[in-house]
Amino acid sequence: MLKIKSIFYNIRYMFKAMWSFSKALFVGKFFLAVLNGIMAPINAYILKILIENITKKDFEISLITIAIIMFFNLSSGFFIATIRKKLGILVDLFKNKLLFEFYSKIADMDYEILYTPDMIQNKNMAIQAIQGGLAINYLDIMFSCLSAIITFLSILYLLSSISIWIYILIILLTLIRIFTVVIDKKRKYKTTLELSRVNTENSYYMSVLTDEAYVNDIKMFSISEWIINKSKKCILNVQNLLQQLLAFVYKNDLIRNLLSCIEMVFPYI
Repeated sequence: MLKIKSIFYNIRYMFKAMWSFSKALFVGKFFLAVLNGIMAPINAYILKILIENITKKDFEISLITIAIIMFFNLSSGFFIATIRKKLGILVDLFKNKLLFEFYSKIADMDYEILYTPDMIQNKNMAIQAIQGGLAINYLDIMFSCLSAIITFLSILYLLSSISIWIYILIILLTLIRIFTVVIDKKRKYKTTLELSRVNTENSYYMSVLTDEAYVNDIKMFSISEWIINKSKKCILNVQNLLQQLLAFVYKNDLIRNLLSCIEMVFPYI
């Protein structure tokens, strides 16, 4: 229950932070989510009309339908590319703002609390999350869920005359898509924690090798090779964690693509 409350608190905080930083960034992200949500069902519906007209050998209406499809896809593609271009700089500035606020809070913290092992790990994890764009990706996941919900509602509207069992099936497909997005986020968060721990350990080994204060001790005990091997092991662990994450996300991407294909087929029924 506490984790669920924490998730909603984080969502609320990030949305408020983005809105206060730039309303244009928030509105642009929201518009992209809506546009991505309605594109698939609209394309499927127009293609259904095209197939029906071709079957009826009404070639004049078919050509008009093809022109509509081309215009819709070209215009939507243009709008999406333009918005993403405009939002690119704002996203980087928003990331810098989050990083500045984070360092400002660190500067006000008590040093005895700041340098405890748990706090050091949390600090490193937060810095990596902001610099690596994970905080922005967290918002993108929320907007992706919004797109999935809009797609779901659009398809329900298009299938308003279909059996209740089709509704139930589409609801299940949408819930599965949202579930895959959520578990992706959970896996990325877990991987971030592991990476923070491993990177902190590797930073310690690197600092020992490069710090002049430890030169004599390293030579005396001949442990330079041991430290290097420890560092290599950390780097290998980082690579394995990232490969496992990419494989996990890849499987869920395939599942979501399969579900999207199934949803696009329903308007042709």
